[in-house]
Amino acid sequence: VVEEVMHDRADYGLVPYENSIGGSITETLDAIAELDAPVCAESMVAIDQSLMANCPPEEIHAVASKPEALSQCGKFLAANLPHAEIIETTSTSAAVVRAAAAPGTAAIGCRLGGEIHGVKVVFDRIQDRRENITRFLIIGRQTPGPTGNDRTTVQFQTMNRPGALVDVLASFRDAGVNLTHIDKRPSRMDNWQYTFFIDLEGHQADPAVAAALEDARAHCASLHVRGSYPRSTRVL
Repeated sequence: VVEEVMHDRADYGLVPYENSIGGSITETLDAIAELDAPVCAESMVAIDQSLMANCPPEEIHAVASKPEALSQCGKFLAANLPHAEIIETTSTSAAVVRAAAAPGTAAIGCRLGGEIHGVKVVFDRIQDRRENITRFLIIGRQTPGPTGNDRTTVQFQTMNRPGALVDVLASFRDAGVNLTHIDKRPSRMDNWQYTFFIDLEGHQADPAVAAALEDARAHCASLHVRGSYPRSTRVL
């Protein structure tokens, strides 16, 4: 999806960024970092996971889905299918296709996928928490202006010295800028070198945010603002 936007084959792309149960989506973090992807918006979507199979529950011997969906349903699987083989797939759609072709294999995903591929819902809403929300980012070259209720996504690598990460984070603390998300991924350039991602409240054009970013740069080997955009105010 990110490649389609970056190669100008699509204007916008919707990618999952973090889930309230399973945490960050590492494939998205890596794609943003590797392709210098700009972020122009976000969306919150309620996710209901279903177990789908074309056989009775007692005949299920394998469960397929993408790792994030499997992690969101860990308690259900442990309680109801403790001996089933777990098969990781590239997407929930791929899992449903597999379940349609393999008797005894179930898929975890949304009901719509089962309807499209002719796989029946065996159990509905099997996620560990009823309020299972995924935050999506919209990749696009549009640059939204400040609205007064914004979020900014920043990617950086610190200097290789003691306390560098603390100094970066202190830049935002001292400016009174609240951080709402922090994560790290291997840089894929040097072993044990990491790329950090943070989300913060405010727009990069806000004076406090601009000052914090300027101060943080002094402690970073690199720092890129991936985008400032309006915060999502409702869950779809």
